[in-house]
Amino acid sequence: MYLDETSAPQDGASPRIRVGVKHLVLDGIEWGHHYSDSEQKKWADIVRFSDVDSARAVFQRSRQWHSGIYTQDHFAFFTTSMEEPNGISILILKDEYLVNIGRDLPFVLSYEEENPPERAQEASAAIDEVLTATEALARSIVAPDFVGYIPKARPTDAEIRDLRMAGFAKMWSAVKQNFVFLDQRPNVDWEGILPSYLPRVARAESHAEYLGLVEEALALLEDGHTRLLGSIGQNDIPVLRIESVEGRPVVTEVGDTPELVQAGIAVGAEIIEVDGVPFEDLLEQRLRRISASTPHDRRDRAYRSLLQGPAGDTATVILREPNREPRTIRLNRNLQENRSAAPWLSRPRLEYRELEDGISYVALNSFGSDRIVEEFDEHFGRIAASKALILDIRENGGGSTGNGFAIIARLIEDQIGETSTWRTRLYRPTFEAWGRPSEWHEGGDSGVIEPRGDSAFTGPVAVLIGPRTFSAAEDFLVPLKATKRAVLVGSATGGSTGQPIVVPIYQAAVSICTKWDRFPDGTEFVGVGVRPNVPVERTIEDVARGIDPVLQAAIVAMHDRLQR
Repeated sequence: MYLDETSAPQDGASPRIRVGVKHLVLDGIEWGHHYSDSEQKKWADIVRFSDVDSARAVFQRSRQWHSGIYTQDHFAFFTTSMEEPNGISILILKDEYLVNIGRDLPFVLSYEEENPPERAQEASAAIDEVLTATEALARSIVAPDFVGYIPKARPTDAEIRDLRMAGFAKMWSAVKQNFVFLDQRPNVDWEGILPSYLPRVARAESHAEYLGLVEEALALLEDGHTRLLGSIGQNDIPVLRIESVEGRPVVTEVGDTPELVQAGIAVGAEIIEVDGVPFEDLLEQRLRRISASTPHDRRDRAYRSLLQGPAGDTATVILREPNREPRTIRLNRNLQENRSAAPWLSRPRLEYRELEDGISYVALNSFGSDRIVEEFDEHFGRIAASKALILDIRENGGGSTGNGFAIIARLIEDQIGETSTWRTRLYRPTFEAWGRPSEWHEGGDSGVIEPRGDSAFTGPVAVLIGPRTFSAAEDFLVPLKATKRAVLVGSATGGSTGQPIVVPIYQAAVSICTKWDRFPDGTEFVGVGVRPNVPVERTIEDVARGIDPVLQAAIVAMHDRLQR
């Protein structure tokens, strides 16, 4: 940190600024001013760079996990780290100038227990402080009479109605401008969505009903990356995992809570009815609001939400366990209070174990953190000594494509150029006025993967995949399948990747997919899923007996490769 030219670091080190949880090195600056309190919990920086490109380079390096908005000239957000204390920041880029305002939050995010009210109050107060500081700075350097818009704490019912309508209209416009697959949805009259939905939005009697309409409209676009962000209202589910097995809603995992232990629910149980509504009717209701790129992903997500209802309420469920008559039980919807009792929510990023005959098994459950690469490297000595490797990404919902590529880099001796190709829409207003067809920016491939480390694992590799393999985890599969470096075992992936843009609307946000990815030969996998080389599906009997047929098939495939 530094105050001005006279107090810049004396050891020759480049000055830094804090943006969120990042500390960014400033290269190519002419001057800068830093202001903060004595404890460095609140700060403001004004920096002038020697040229526009240097300023933009720092601005672009500011990206991090966040909840907020990132545009070409400003970044307003609070970070969403579960590993280090968070922060609230507003970063403004204007030509060669960079203005940075921030406030420390002395807590990390935790989903293991409900956040206490004082934490939410502290975050709200911090946001107010940053907004007030931004407005004060604007009055100093823009105009003395500058007044920003700070939303009212208690808007009237009429104001809320108008804000909801404006929010829906903003979502609609953002889709029209940015959604990469809009021309590929001939059955969706997007022009007619706005006039048909706005009266319903105006009549919405609750926040949940308003967001439900947003969710319903986005679901019509059939894209897993184009959706409402966050949950609607205060809903929850019991501590049960429901999945699609043989096309039926089946309990595949049971939470370790006293209630469920006493209920004695067996894995393999099939859901027949919830709160007096037959499964088939309830499924139809759920499907209408689920954004998904493939039918199997949509169904899988619908099954996961079958028992959803008001948090703290109870669900009356009729289920049929293997070889038993149906029975009725009442279950509390309290997963958020008992996340640590749900094994599917508390899995580590990486799981390693050694199987028989020299085969290593590694579950890569998320690409959301660079730590997954570090943990893979920590186990690489044992992996390298193995005869074969099985990677399990059935629970991997994505994150950073770069993290997946970094793992592939330990499995190759020569570079791989067969990564996914991509395109994005070009919007030229004059061409639009002339009625010209849509144009595209063809982005080429997603980069070359270079070997990494002192050595590579060159033995046979299998990758376990399924409908929850999603986004960056699918990007991970493209070079492996295109080069035949690995055999894919299981069932088709979720079929949705791309680069979403996040658009804030009234009391919510939506993500909209802007990037269309394909295999390097043009084969589509968005809207289809990456297909396995060895198709394997679980049966209800497999679930009830605790058998993993996908892993078993992969072991057989590895034995076959080793015997060749």
